[in-house]
Amino acid sequence: MSSSYPEFHEHQQAGLEVVPPETGLYSVPTPAPVHPAVYPAPAPAPVPPVSHAAPPKEYPVPHEDYGEEPPTPAQTESQVVGSARRRILGLTVPVFWALIVALFVILAAGIGGGVGGGLSAQRKSTSGPDASKSDSGDTGSAGGTPTPSTPSTPSTPSTSSAPSTPAANDPLVPTDGGCPGIDNLGYTPYSADGKVVPLVEGGTQQEFREQCFTNWANTDTTHDILRTYTPTLENCIVVCAEYNKSYLTNLKNNKGVGGGPCVAVTIVKEHAGFCYLKNGTGTNDTRGKPEMYSSALLVTSLKGFL
Repeated sequence: MSSSYPEFHEHQQAGLEVVPPETGLYSVPTPAPVHPAVYPAPAPAPVPPVSHAAPPKEYPVPHEDYGEEPPTPAQTESQVVGSARRRILGLTVPVFWALIVALFVILAAGIGGGVGGGLSAQRKSTSGPDASKSDSGDTGSAGGTPTPSTPSTPSTPSTSSAPSTPAANDPLVPTDGGCPGIDNLGYTPYSADGKVVPLVEGGTQQEFREQCFTNWANTDTTHDILRTYTPTLENCIVVCAEYNKSYLTNLKNNKGVGGGPCVAVTIVKEHAGFCYLKNGTGTNDTRGKPEMYSSALLVTSLKGFL
């Protein structure tokens, strides 16, 4: 039987095997044996050489000695907060309160001393009686210009108690020039500039006569022009002279004045005793304590000024 594939002849393709058509199959080549892939084994990890040196020495970590064991962070924070709370204005609590107590004591002592001193001074200034029978006349009270009255029949002495004997070393007790040695001696007042005090500017100088054991008490026609503290009888006379100069100058210039001229003065020789300016002599009443009073009379005539 002839082949149905004439194009396949041996003379055309050398080396090819012709499969007989009767079989109807192609020859299957034998597969080559399959060999598994071979990978090289991983190299072993290098092993460090074994050192025979001594292991490093361990040192303890330094810490404060808190007893059995160091404090925890919570304990440390509590201590810090407690320390901050125990300070007031940068001061420890005991120091702060000690300062508060000290300031309170100082303030209390100062206030107490001031109040006590004021009450004591007020008590001393009001305890002694006035040198006059009446102390109701205001300083510089309005009124006419009464002339000095002549001494009248002595009236009944005042029932008020006489001043106590002054202490020898009390600097606030007014003094005179030394009674009875100055009794009836003349005295010329001088102003602060060393000049005599005239009745009016450029006029006659004023002259006074000092009197021991004399208290010119008020009567119905006399009164106190003013009262003030002076350390000596001589200072009281100067106040009277300066008052007269101002009074007569204002009267000359038709200015309103009152109280009348000063014609006499009296000092009370007790603690913080007053100097009294009088518009008249009135009555001499020493209230059983003549050593407590000294006075002075104006001897310069006021005629022509009133």
